[in-house]
Amino acid sequence: MKHADLVRILEGFRDDGDEDVAHLHPVLVFRLAGAFWSSQLMRDHVRIESGARSMDAQRHLYAKWRNGQGNLAADPDRRIAPGFVGSYHMIQPADGWAWACDLTRVGPVSWSQVHEVLDGWSLLRTVPGEDWHVQAGRHTGIFAGPMPPESVWKADSVPYRPLKVRRPRIRGPYVRFVQARVGAVVDGIYGPGTAEAVADWQANHGLTADGIVGPKTHQALEGEQTT
Repeated sequence: MKHADLVRILEGFRDDGDEDVAHLHPVLVFRLAGAFWSSQLMRDHVRIESGARSMDAQRHLYAKWRNGQGNLAADPDRRIAPGFVGSYHMIQPADGWAWACDLTRVGPVSWSQVHEVLDGWSLLRTVPGEDWHVQAGRHTGIFAGPMPPESVWKADSVPYRPLKVRRPRIRGPYVRFVQARVGAVVDGIYGPGTAEAVADWQANHGLTADGIVGPKTHQALEGEQTT
């Protein structure tokens, strides 16, 4: 079973049918799918009310809250940690995933009953007073618990290509891969902002901080040893 198969399972448990579950962190998807698969209570009485959000969607919710409408929403520009901003509900520049989702109850079931199942899958409440908000980890790491095999969710390697700032700008999946690894804005365009983030990352990893993604930087980004 692949990550896409687990996403399709979750799509069947969306509350309104339009919640974005495809951009939830793969470990969160794996554990949620496992909770629904293993528990009749979850299948009958729990739905996903809020999935991954874009920066624009978070800005909209934050503006509504500031104007006295809607629920409390985090400032999308706040800095949680390098590469993590706004809310864990947002698709994060660090890796391109959202790390939290909100659930809702359907019918006669208590949150304590729901969390008895969720706790067994290490899907934890991380916001005091919000029983509906669950995460499988924070920027500091994944919570100890069931983990999917890499073959289930790890994306295929993106073909390497040298990157530097030039015109026309270099674009594509490999740029997005690099941006996610170095904590840059993930827009798929290799511009000065991305080059600066690459240079900072290179400096912190003992590489020449030139903002150019050559073979050594690529190897380091892939987690391999450089020589």
